[in-house]
Amino acid sequence: HHHPMLIAQWQEAVTRRDMAQVFEFEEFKK
Repeated sequence: HHHPMLIAQWQEAVTRRDMAQVFEFEEFKK
């Protein structure tokens, strides 16, 4: 049985990490 809240928090954390990596990459290109 899955835990929807846990999965939602995990997906949110992954999305936030990906967005942070993109931001760092954009800063690096300047």
